[in-house]
Amino acid sequence: EGKKLPEDPGADTVDFPKRTTPAKGYELLFQPEVVRIYISLLKESKTPAILEASAGAIQNLCAGSWTYGRYIRSALRQEKGLSAIADLLTHDSEHVVKAASGALRNLAVDLRNKELIGKHAIPNLVKNLPGGQQTPAKNLSEDTVVSILNTINEVIVDNLEAAKKLRETQGIEKLVLINKSG
Repeated sequence: EGKKLPEDPGADTVDFPKRTTPAKGYELLFQPEVVRIYISLLKESKTPAILEASAGAIQNLCAGSWTYGRYIRSALRQEKGLSAIADLLTHDSEHVVKAASGALRNLAVDLRNKELIGKHAIPNLVKNLPGGQQTPAKNLSEDTVVSILNTINEVIVDNLEAAKKLRETQGIEKLVLINKSG
């Protein structure tokens, strides 16, 4: 009751539906070529505002259970965009880290993405949490830490390998410290 329906784990690739007429207006926002543009911006840009906006757009396009959200989650994986987003977790700008975390959280709704994010992004998610032996500690806002916690939660639920990676990276100790600090 109340659980999200998992996406088909066997569907490693999803093809966008073929259009009979050119996309126009708001439809331009969720076409396959737009996914490539966002990934290119994430890989090429050094400007924090562009990185934040691109990750934020991906976060919004991947939100929810709408059909194109599912297509975009798959397209981002196919186009090797998950690693570009995960790399942003180490960025100096807190706004970029928060946007990347939110995008990864929504991307993790796709089971294959969840596996890949669990395998490759958990260490950088944990590094952004307060506490532990981290030097120098990032001083992130509560909103950003909550975003990271939500992403970790989404990634480790029903994902044993990600939960093991969380343990290996001292994530559980950090979670306990956060809980004790109130």
